[in-house]
Amino acid sequence: MKKLKNLKNLDKYIHSFRLLDDYVITCSPWNKGQHDYGNKVQMNITEAHTLQHIIENPGLVISDISRYWGFTLCAASKIASSLESKGLIKKEKREGNQKNLYLIPTELGLKCNMSHREYDKEYYSALIERLSSLYSEKELDIFFRVMPSYIACGRQIMKGRGLLNNIDECDRR
Repeated sequence: MKKLKNLKNLDKYIHSFRLLDDYVITCSPWNKGQHDYGNKVQMNITEAHTLQHIIENPGLVISDISRYWGFTLCAASKIASSLESKGLIKKEKREGNQKNLYLIPTELGLKCNMSHREYDKEYYSALIERLSSLYSEKELDIFFRVMPSYIACGRQIMKGRGLLNNIDECDRR
């Protein structure tokens, strides 16, 4: 692993990471809440993005959702059941494989996903517009190039510390 040149740089990076934490904490209450993205169906952000993942990756089963988010099987199952109870997906067994339940979007699920994607497009367009007034396109490109690695490295460290797959929605009451 590369060592940072001096402690001053380390402090600068730690401050920047804390800014990302502040963003997550600030948005967390909104993210956990239920929202209508325009179809009179209430979803939280995890449900909306799980629905999108199911639509973009046909043939998923609950264990795929668990791996994708780093959730336990129980938590992934709970999300899938919530989407099913809202009429956004259905669970189907396939001929030749009676073990797995495949997650299939419904017509309502497809419509809600499109509404959510439009919502995201409007939000991210406004965000990019504001960021573009503060930073050059080159600076924004670097930021967006670094973010996936930041997330992947953070997940690896958390997994190494036993912090991923320990959060079980079934245990929260």
